[in-house]
Amino acid sequence: MSAPKLHHYVPQSYLARFGRGDMVRVRRRCPPKTHLANVKNVVAETGFYTITDDNGMPSTAIEHELSGLEGRGLAALRRIDETL
Repeated sequence: MSAPKLHHYVPQSYLARFGRGDMVRVRRRCPPKTHLANVKNVVAETGFYTITDDNGMPSTAIEHELSGLEGRGLAALRRIDETL
């Protein structure tokens, strides 16, 4: 599995629930405009969760752990959707 570079503050799968397909409407503060954007390109920063491991090397261990947690959260949301 390759190391992710772009780390999302809000999981893409959660963002997609607020839009259509993979597109969401984004509002910028300055200037105050809105536009459509793909969930891959919003609320993310390169290397946001990258840490330094015990050997002094960059590690994406936190991003990988969060990914697993987010997957379980999404599965729970899907189960809720199925009961509605």
